[in-house]
Amino acid sequence: MKKIVISKFCKELNICLERKYNRKIKSSEFSTFYNLEFTRSITTETARKWLLGASAPRLSVIKDLKDWLKMDLSTLFDD
Repeated sequence: MKKIVISKFCKELNICLERKYNRKIKSSEFSTFYNLEFTRSITTETARKWLLGASAPRLSVIKDLKDWLKMDLSTLFDD
């Protein structure tokens, strides 16, 4: 994925997590919440990378996150 797309995803992920839990979420908390929600699990390090925009998940995981957190990804691929 292009760096700009990862950056947009990261920003939206952080906004939606903060909206859902009414506070800024730490990577350890995010990984715990994620692991409770889905059958597959992620590490705290993976959560940290997603939250900081160092990497992004696979498309199938992005779709699951979108549904779970009610993310608006409509502008993700806009220039």
